[in-house]
Amino acid sequence: MAFRPAYEIPGQWESNVPIDLVPAVKHIHETFEEANTKLRLLTEYMCYALLHPEHVDKELFGEYNSGLTYVKGIVGPASTQMFIDLLKRETPSAIFKAFTYLYDEAMAIQAREAFSNLLSIGTSNEERLGTNAIDWASWHVKNMTLGVAFTSDFWVKQYCDKQDYNPNDDHDEMFHWMSWRAPRYLMMQPSLGMPYDASTAFERIDETTTREVLTRLHDDFVFRLDMVLKHCVGEAEKEAAIKGPKPQHTSEGIRTSPTARRDANKLKKRDLYESWSKECRALKKRNPDLSDARCSELIANMEIGRGHKPETIRKHIRT
Repeated sequence: MAFRPAYEIPGQWESNVPIDLVPAVKHIHETFEEANTKLRLLTEYMCYALLHPEHVDKELFGEYNSGLTYVKGIVGPASTQMFIDLLKRETPSAIFKAFTYLYDEAMAIQAREAFSNLLSIGTSNEERLGTNAIDWASWHVKNMTLGVAFTSDFWVKQYCDKQDYNPNDDHDEMFHWMSWRAPRYLMMQPSLGMPYDASTAFERIDETTTREVLTRLHDDFVFRLDMVLKHCVGEAEKEAAIKGPKPQHTSEGIRTSPTARRDANKLKKRDLYESWSKECRALKKRNPDLSDARCSELIANMEIGRGHKPETIRKHIRT
């Protein structure tokens, strides 16, 4: 199996996995994605609630606050204290930084766990991978983190504001919220580097500067997860060096039967349809008035819908 070291479209990972390992690796990818969704929704809601307390639903706030207690238990006392110290500053830039920091720390734990699980699978099946297990596990985790970071622009907007649904909006506005302009506090310390100024914190900046801020926040998030992955790889390389070189074996590779290939194609189709359904549910969660037909049109313009007609997508989504 030829190993492709370049990071391709986030989510396109099956080509580097032997067919019989797909279910196990798929589970790891899905666990990572599910954790990301839960953490993002939790931190988004709580950040928005503290930035806009006048819009808070007290009962819902209590439910999310319970989830926040659970996340603080996961990241540990040092990270929790950092989170608390940021909130104590009570500025909008510190509130934003607190919740993005907590999200980053929790996702770092997910990345470490994913790498550990993938490394175990890769080590047990290394002769079949076409590369060493460490590179293979690292490739998959990098692919996962790129997939998460791909939507970072939108979730930064959701941390700060709520999007009003307008059925007349075009695809870019509905899905990417292109008219949004960043509040100036995103540029200020401790979010970014500008000195904090309460008198201008909630002013909106222009379109060009908004793009620059979103790019900087995206790059910072990717960099932090890259550092986590680099540390995981380094530790794995160290352990491999301690154990010494592995005995060399010859292998003619593994041939798959037509039945196995058909099963693999069915699995890929099932996963594709499920990705459409998941995206449709996510769209409707943000905009409850969306119809299945409209969701299908939006999905057809995304990477997961490329090459498929909206009507085909609509037939296979399950909401």
